[in-house]
Amino acid sequence: MRAQLHPWSTLLFVEGLDQLPRTMMSTPDIVLWHLDESVELTDGCAAALAYVRRVAPHSAVIAHGEPDAATASHLLLAGRVGVDRLVLRGFDDLARNVREIWQSAPVETYVHNVLARLDLSPGRAASAVAHCLRRTATGPLTVQRLAEELDVTRRTLSAWCRVADLPAPERLIGWSRVCGIARLLADPELSIGQIARALAFSSESDLRRMVSRYVGCTPTRLRESGGVPAVIDALASHRPTGGIPIRDG
Repeated sequence: MRAQLHPWSTLLFVEGLDQLPRTMMSTPDIVLWHLDESVELTDGCAAALAYVRRVAPHSAVIAHGEPDAATASHLLLAGRVGVDRLVLRGFDDLARNVREIWQSAPVETYVHNVLARLDLSPGRAASAVAHCLRRTATGPLTVQRLAEELDVTRRTLSAWCRVADLPAPERLIGWSRVCGIARLLADPELSIGQIARALAFSSESDLRRMVSRYVGCTPTRLRESGGVPAVIDALASHRPTGGIPIRDG
């Protein structure tokens, strides 16, 4: 398991259920539940999964184990508590399944981290940025569509951005698109072409031009220089008042 996942992910192993509260102080993208025949099947297992769902509702839960009689009861429990995916050793590719879920899982942790790095306080502008990040994580977005989905006019949306010291909506969408690119660049298994298709760019060249226009480098260089944090740092330097945050009411 370590050999399969370590090259492209950050892993934190928990040996016992009592370690979960301390571990879940930060929200993981994925929780991998190893179904081992040596683990006693108790109500504690179900309670632990319920705890994960409560404190990290947007984290995906994968159950991974042997498809044999020894772990059959664990497989039944996994189905009962509603894991997001069951991966059977010897039949399913664990690394591929984890990558697929990571790419399609909710992006709330990613959105939260971007908002924190921008030092945006809760408010109208933060909600607009969060919505923009979620929508551009899967494809293109127009200013008109963004305003409609936030149930405001384009003028109001522009005012929110201005008060919060953010770029105008059209530029904000562009920055969000580049953040989405940087997020997928964190997976070294994904090629630039695959990322372009995943984010619905018209071509790989179109993606490259956008990265160059907003952060002044190639996607490969962006991957090497820090990904999403590097994009946010570049955005901060382009904020209208030089990156000084203005609190949004």
